[in-house]
Amino acid sequence: MAKRDDVQAFIAHMEKDYDFSKAELEKLFTAVEARPQVIKSMKHPLETNPWGHYRSLFITQKKINDGVAFWNKYKDALAKAGKQFQMDPSVIVATIGVESNYGSNVGKFRVIDALSDISFNYPARSKFFTYELEQYLLMTRENNLDPLEVKGSYAGAIGMPQFMPDSFRNYAVDFSGKHHIDLTNNTVDVIGSIA
Repeated sequence: MAKRDDVQAFIAHMEKDYDFSKAELEKLFTAVEARPQVIKSMKHPLETNPWGHYRSLFITQKKINDGVAFWNKYKDALAKAGKQFQMDPSVIVATIGVESNYGSNVGKFRVIDALSDISFNYPARSKFFTYELEQYLLMTRENNLDPLEVKGSYAGAIGMPQFMPDSFRNYAVDFSGKHHIDLTNNTVDVIGSIA
């Protein structure tokens, strides 16, 4: 992928505007792999289904039980986030339930593959996803993450809250006080970030 003209233009933009190394980005994009399932999912997103379909997926006794168990387990962090950010804890719990089933489904795609595939191979959504790819590279640099290691959804959404990279950069917080933001494995950071 690195040799494509559109990818080279993107690399030049990242080098000029954000001081990325051209050689490092070329190496990175050489490792990027096209994922046919990504484009297929973009063309037929689950989100186009009517509410009745969603209701049957999200409003089940198991989901309610899982939400109550999650709330009980993280009640202190939820109360703290609710107070600090003036957010109803039920909204935080429901968001995590909808977005990742309380962390059990955070995505299996490499985010770099998903974002690159949509940016350069799906013109209908290229502008938005090229911006998210830019934000992803900035996010990984700012948080000292390997851009080839972060996993997410077919659309490049990350972690339990399924934040797109620009949401990660704007809203993710180190709510646990561990001096590192982790929206995949640190539920306390997830709670604070959603709030």
